[in-house]
Amino acid sequence: MITAFLSLATVVASALPEEPPRLAVIISVDQLFPEQLDRLEPWLEGGLGRIWREGQVHRAAMLPYAASETGPGHATVSTGCLPARHGIVGNAFHDRATSRTIYCVGDDSARLVGQLGVGEGSGPSPANLLVP
Repeated sequence: MITAFLSLATVVASALPEEPPRLAVIISVDQLFPEQLDRLEPWLEGGLGRIWREGQVHRAAMLPYAASETGPGHATVSTGCLPARHGIVGNAFHDRATSRTIYCVGDDSARLVGQLGVGEGSGPSPANLLVP
């Protein structure tokens, strides 16, 4: 899987801070090749344009394992750990504790917020991650 990986921290890379940034924005888009953004760059304004021009762009980001899916790949990018360590080994996987198949970001205790209103249960969350 080759994809463009964009990140914009709260500081410019040439001015390394004494402390780590408080916020890092990571955008990971499945199947996005850097050439697509090169072609569209003249029309990219605002947030995505700023990240493309001022952030770090990893033009040949690759995951160090085979047969990745969206959930494990995004968990690897965001934690810096491999699936065996961060715990997201597939988009859906068997949970030994409950003897059921669960969705990688599924969380029965998470509340849904947004256009759907506020509800109980079955929302997405990072609860299945084993590392920060």
